[in-house]
Amino acid sequence: MFAIIDQTAFNHGKNRPLSLLELFSLGWDERHAILTRPQFDPTANAPANTWINTLSTPLQREVTQILTQGISLALRRPINTSRITVISSESNWENARININDAVRLLRTPLKILLENSRNDFHFLLQLAPPTQRQELNEFINKGWIEIEQAGGLGEMKTILEDLYTAPPSDISSHIHRLRLWVMFDRDSDAADRSQASAASNQVRSICERFKAQKPWPLDFFQLGRRSIENYIPLDALKAWQAERSGAEGTDRRRTVEAFAFLGKQSPSAKWQYNMKSGFYGDLSRATLTEIENQGRDLRATDVDPIFAPLDDASRQSLSHGFGKDIARLYKRHQTSWETSFEAEYNQGPSNQPQRLHLLSSIISRM
Repeated sequence: MFAIIDQTAFNHGKNRPLSLLELFSLGWDERHAILTRPQFDPTANAPANTWINTLSTPLQREVTQILTQGISLALRRPINTSRITVISSESNWENARININDAVRLLRTPLKILLENSRNDFHFLLQLAPPTQRQELNEFINKGWIEIEQAGGLGEMKTILEDLYTAPPSDISSHIHRLRLWVMFDRDSDAADRSQASAASNQVRSICERFKAQKPWPLDFFQLGRRSIENYIPLDALKAWQAERSGAEGTDRRRTVEAFAFLGKQSPSAKWQYNMKSGFYGDLSRATLTEIENQGRDLRATDVDPIFAPLDDASRQSLSHGFGKDIARLYKRHQTSWETSFEAEYNQGPSNQPQRLHLLSSIISRM
C-alpha cells in the first residue's frame, strides 16, 4: 500500500510522535511505501524536514531512509496499488484520507485471502502464480503480510461477506477488514444445468460485486471459470497420478484418465464442468442412484447432464466415480514441475477468466 503523508500530519506529529513513528516503522521492511506530498526532498524547507530534525540522529537516518526507499518502492509496485493520504484531522474513508491512528491500524492489518479451503485452494493459488510471483507470494505469507482465511464452503463465505457488507460505518474493524480482503471461490455447477454456475456460487459473486462500489477502493475477487480448482489439473499430472498405482487400481486409473482426455477432445467446456472428485455418480439424485442399484444397470447417457453427450458408453462408465476426493493434493506436489502444462491448461479457457499475471497483481496491489 502507498501511504502518502500530508504535510499537516507532520505538524500533528510534533505532539504525538509515536503514532507517526509507528507509521514509518510499517514501511521499514518495504511492506508499504511511505511517501510525502509533495515528494520528499531532504533539502527542502518543509514540515516533513522540520519534524525529522526534532528526532535523534539515528531516527533521522532511519526515517530519511524509509522515505527515500518509499519512492523507489512505489515505482516497482503495480500502478493500481491501493493508496491513502495520511492526515491529522478526522478520517474520511470514502476519499482515502485517513488520520494517523486509523492509518496505522489499516497498514498494520495483513491482507486476508479468503478461500473455501485454506489448504488445497492455497496451493492452487500458488500454482496460478507465475514462478517469480509465486516466490514473492510465499515470502509475503511467511512474513505475515498476507494471511489465508478459510471460509469452509460457499455458504460460510457468503455469511462472512454479508456480515462485512452490512457492518455499520462506525465499525472501523469491519471497514478495515473489507479493505484488506481478496476473495477466490469455485464456480461450482447448477444441478439442473451443469453448464451454469451454481446458485450458491452466484450468490457469493453477487455479494462481491456489491463491494465493487465500496470506497475508497473496490473488492478484488476471482470466481473460477471452471467448476472447481481440480478442473485445472493438467493431463500430464493426471497421467503421473495414474502411474503411481499398478494392478487393478492402476488399470482403473488409466481408464479414468483416458476417458477424461477423450472428453476434453470432444468438448473442452464439458471437461471444465465435470465432477473431478466424485464423477457422474456424485451428481446423481438419490432417486437415480437407487434406481441404478435396484436394476443393477450401468450408467446411461440420460442419467447425466446433456453437456456430456459426446461420451461413449465405455468412457461414461470410466468417469462414473471420478478421481477421488484428494485429487487436489496434486497441486502441493507439482507446483514447479508442471509449470508449462498448467499454463497451457489454464490458457485453454474459458475466455472470460483473467490472465494469471493479472490475478496475482490484484493481490499484490492490495497488500
